[in-house]
Amino acid sequence: MIYIVDTGLNIDEFTDFSNIKFVWSPDGNYADSLNHGTGMAKAVRQTAPLSEIGIIKNCDSDGEVTVGHLRGCLNWLMMNLRPDDKVLWCYSMHQAHVSPDIEILFQSALDLGTWILPAGNHSGTTKDYFPANICLSRANAYVIGCLNKAGKITQTSNTPANGYVTGSTQPLGEEPQSGTSVSAAYFAGMLDNPQEKYVNAINEVIEIQKIQLD
Repeated sequence: MIYIVDTGLNIDEFTDFSNIKFVWSPDGNYADSLNHGTGMAKAVRQTAPLSEIGIIKNCDSDGEVTVGHLRGCLNWLMMNLRPDDKVLWCYSMHQAHVSPDIEILFQSALDLGTWILPAGNHSGTTKDYFPANICLSRANAYVIGCLNKAGKITQTSNTPANGYVTGSTQPLGEEPQSGTSVSAAYFAGMLDNPQEKYVNAINEVIEIQKIQLD
């Protein structure tokens, strides 16, 4: 199972939703007013078309995320994650705004499953932003800059330094852009569906991660 923690999902954009499960939201409403989580699910399906996807919505209908929302989805993950599960966590905030209880909860949830996070396109570096900054030092977590559509790493990104992978991607639109979220979604699918064509990209991410951990 790949759990996508994001803005929900608009199911009417999928012709086949047999492997999509709606597992947690703050109010039981999974509509994606920002269409970001929907895009993440589409990207996951490009590299893992048969994988089960669990939708966790961590925001309200206006796209706002509260401490209560974060606490709720993290508690759900801690109770339900299995060792083979992947978590694609697509939300970040500046470390200065993180409450201590949320950081403790996240650290506890991080012990379970495999986590994939986008490096983000914030000013500064990934080390300033939670929870990617925590995940940089974890062997079971991958902070992804960008992969291109072929699953190969390129070196032409203006993405902030993230310690792992940089590149540019052309995920769903026609114009090239720095797209760390969709690249993280591609990578989550690769890990769940490690076909031969993905092996080089996966191995390169792992090798760069080893350097970071050392």
